[in-house]
Amino acid sequence: KLAPSRYQYTETTLNVRLDLAQAMKFAGSVGLGFGIGAVSINAAFTLGYSYDYRAAAECKTVIHAYPSDPTVFNALLTRASSLNDKSLELPPRSQVDQILYDKNAAILEKMTGQKAKEIITKPVITAIDPPSPKTNAAEVAVTVAATGVLSAATVNFYNSAGVKTDKLPITNVTATGFKFNLPAGVVIGDSSMEVVNPPDATSDKFSFKILPA
Repeated sequence: KLAPSRYQYTETTLNVRLDLAQAMKFAGSVGLGFGIGAVSINAAFTLGYSYDYRAAAECKTVIHAYPSDPTVFNALLTRASSLNDKSLELPPRSQVDQILYDKNAAILEKMTGQKAKEIITKPVITAIDPPSPKTNAAEVAVTVAATGVLSAATVNFYNSAGVKTDKLPITNVTATGFKFNLPAGVVIGDSSMEVVNPPDATSDKFSFKILPA
């Protein structure tokens, strides 16, 4: 990939430096005392040993760009042009927060042996599209406007008779919503959906009507 097209890779320099230090010290002593009449004799022996070792190494590598032929370069420029026309998409904020939390929690546990307190993210549903889906023999695609929904969340669907369909998968999760499919042959009438975030099962419900086909 080459994006944006005004940049061109020429060379990269990698520097790696290693420092090693090790020290050891050993010492011991023995003492002896005894008396003969009014004379006291004391003897002592001490042995010591130590060493200090230090070393350093540095590695430097320069990676040069390999010039491509015009056909490959033109293909890269064409690809770069299409990439420049697209907006930069970042993962949903709640998903980013969870990734950062997981990394920091792992570091904390290694350093202190203690587990960090879990982040509890509560989802909030504001609307669905279409607002009143129609019953169908096949699954019905629904777009949900919501915040705080994790990518691993699932949906529970309740039909007009109160029958619950558990853990329907969701797709296209962003900071502003997601998509999922209503079960095939949904019953006409008042219905509701419930989005559930793992691992704490925080949830939010939203009511709507299923209309005749």
